[in-house]
Amino acid sequence: MDAMERVSLPKTVRPIRYILTLRPDLKAFTFAGKAEIEIEILELTQDITLNATDLLIRLHQVKLKVSERLHPLSPKSVTLNQEMETATFHLTKVLPVGKAILSIAFS
Repeated sequence: MDAMERVSLPKTVRPIRYILTLRPDLKAFTFAGKAEIEIEILELTQDITLNATDLLIRLHQVKLKVSERLHPLSPKSVTLNQEMETATFHLTKVLPVGKAILSIAFS
C-alpha cells in the first residue's frame, strides 16, 4: 500500500501504547511475538481494528482485559484485510467506553 493511500482506522478505539516482544528465527528468516496494546475505547463497540500486515494471529491467544474486576474477553473471530493492512477483532460483548489492554500473540 502506498503511503498516500493510507487507511484511517475507525474512531471507536484508539491505541495508546504498545509493548512488543519479538523472537526472531534467523535461520528461517521469520519471527514470532507478543503485543500488549493499551487502547482507549471512545465509543461503544464490539470490534477493534488495528493496523497489521503479514501477520498470523493466533485467535486462541488474543485476550482483552477491560477491567480489573472482569475476566479477560476473547474475540469470537478476527478478520485480516491484506489490502487495507488491518486486523479486526470481533467480540461477543459490547465494550464500554474506557481503557483496556489487548494482548495478542502472532508470527
